[in-house]
Amino acid sequence: MKFYFWLASRMLLSKSSQLFSLSGVNALAGLILGVASLVVSMAVMSGFESTLQQSVADVSGHLQILIKGQNQLSKEELVERIQKVAPEFATASRFGYLEAISAHEGKISGVIVQGLDPDGAKQTLGLERRKVEGQLDLTTSDSKGVSPAVIGVGLAKSLNLQVGEEFRVVLPLKNDLDPNQFRRKIGVFKVTGILDLGKFEYNQRMILTSLETMQKLAEIGSRYSGLLVKFTDIEKARELGTKIAKELGPGYIIRDWHDVNANLFEAVEIERVVIFFVILVIVIAAAFNVASTLYINVVTRFSEIGLLKAFGVSRR
Repeated sequence: MKFYFWLASRMLLSKSSQLFSLSGVNALAGLILGVASLVVSMAVMSGFESTLQQSVADVSGHLQILIKGQNQLSKEELVERIQKVAPEFATASRFGYLEAISAHEGKISGVIVQGLDPDGAKQTLGLERRKVEGQLDLTTSDSKGVSPAVIGVGLAKSLNLQVGEEFRVVLPLKNDLDPNQFRRKIGVFKVTGILDLGKFEYNQRMILTSLETMQKLAEIGSRYSGLLVKFTDIEKARELGTKIAKELGPGYIIRDWHDVNANLFEAVEIERVVIFFVILVIVIAAAFNVASTLYINVVTRFSEIGLLKAFGVSRR
């Protein structure tokens, strides 16, 4: 065996060898760059998906439980039923949301007002690491009784809002006298913080305030939209969501972090496959370059190979 290694080294390192010639080195470099590009592109796509997953979870939790109809269980009753089938349950927070129009200095924008339990949201969501400016204060009203709110960086830029400034939100409500007509309800908010929520739509439209403030604005009493749930492992959210849906029954809609932005995550999966095959073509082309260099190296050694076979070396 030592003889074969010695013979191979003499063949590869000889002056007549084509493997380490300029064309051989270029072929090897092309293969190295092709494989490196494939690894880096897959790593970038995985990192993008993880970042997007974390952005969604920081704002919407690992799982959303939406309540249908008027018959609502209390938060404690819901948590008790969730814990029966999901030992990985960590925390939960009530939330509510509504669509409205925000206005400031003649500029308007369609927004989503999301009300959160201030204490529960800190444990369930990751808003603290999303803070860009100000404080995440959703409970302390100013001396005028103006409610606090936290907004995304995109909305702050489009409405030219700074921390400490006030803005208005206009909400259409049904007219009690005529169901076909709407009346407007105006809420005044004060910006206490600005967040980078990691997603363009969130940054452009999201307004976060306390659940109590949102309930007063929408005139819905103590009702809320559902629970934002956090588990010890986000990867188990889909599996646990199926179990929770069976436990709670048809009166609830269960959506995990993937369902909230299913189209976006599916696009990432498609892009991952396409990029893999595109760069794989580059790797295959580089491999053919190396193979052709080796083939030429063998062809130019016919006389030497014949001499070795004359000495009794096997064809293999």
